Amino acid sequence: GQSCGCTGVNINLSGILRLKDKLDNYTRFLDSYMMESLTATTHFADFISKFYHYLYLVSGYSDFFLCLCDKWDASQDDYNLGRAEYKNNGYTDEMILALASENRKLLECNTRFKSEDMIPNLWVSREKPKAYYFTPLHFNDYCIGYSVLSYGDKIKAYDITYRNWSRNIMNSLEYYRVHKQLYRASSRDILTGVYNRGGMKQKLPNILDDAIKNHKKLLVLMADMDNMKEINDTYGHIEGDNTIITVSKVIQSCLIGNEICARIGGDEFLVIGTFDETISSPEDLINRINAQIEHYNKHSNKPYEVKVSMGVYSDYITKDTNIDALIDRADYIMYENKAMNKLKSDQSNDDDFPR
Repeated sequence: GQSCGCTGVNINLSGILRLKDKLDNYTRFLDSYMMESLTATTHFADFISKFYHYLYLVSGYSDFFLCLCDKWDASQDDYNLGRAEYKNNGYTDEMILALASENRKLLECNTRFKSEDMIPNLWVSREKPKAYYFTPLHFNDYCIGYSVLSYGDKIKAYDITYRNWSRNIMNSLEYYRVHKQLYRASSRDILTGVYNRGGMKQKLPNILDDAIKNHKKLLVLMADMDNMKEINDTYGHIEGDNTIITVSKVIQSCLIGNEICARIGGDEFLVIGTFDETISSPEDLINRINAQIEHYNKHSNKPYEVKVSMGVYSDYITKDTNIDALIDRADYIMYENKAMNKLKSDQSNDDDFPR
């Protein structure tokens, strides 16, 4: 309001021009179809590319940073449908720099930094001061991350266009997160979090391709619980479900390569992967699983023992190999071991019977 003492400036005219610029920018934003474009994208790299493209709608910006919480989209491989991924108490200790643009030039992204640093290079010495505007990115109380905007050495603040631009960013990130969770849920067993049959089918081509191209042996393991019915009948189905979850966790913890585990039946599990013969063997996997189950039984304080029969088969494959035949072979070995385990159990019970 001319309090600075400047003369020869038409304040009213300059205000009208600034308002016109803001309205023009907002109109351009509304006509951009930004939200439609972002929600139509399913690959995160394309998301980032489009975020960068739509920065042109933020008039006069110099720097922009998109900082996301660690595992903001629940992308870790130990995915568990029963575990809440909802975080509403602030940012993670480490943040992911998903997009960085300084002086309107794209920088190397997808790096990590400590959240206490706010953004990389924030505290470096500068010839001129810069103002940074930090905007929380969230959907309701779900914390996604934050964005950072600077106009360089210009005396300028964000406006209605940037506020609504940021809303589009938040909503599209949440849409991507939920879409990814639904996709993962469709390929995961709802009780244990390991793959279901559909998920195994999706992952199998990459494993087979690795085995053929790199001339690795393919490993197929079938596992089936021996006393599931007894546990259900005696202690209830909730306890039975707990034992299924336990077995799935044991198997998962014993995988050391690119093997994947799927629950293919009530208490049946299938493991498929490749392995390096110079450092391990298929029997090593069975031994690790048995050792973990023995350790669990020893320390679980349960009135029953978890018992699992397994069969493993491995061989080199070609593009003409019938994978179902290999699975049937492992399944046959598993049932042979199950029959043997039952015979041992019956003999043990006979020995314990008073005569």
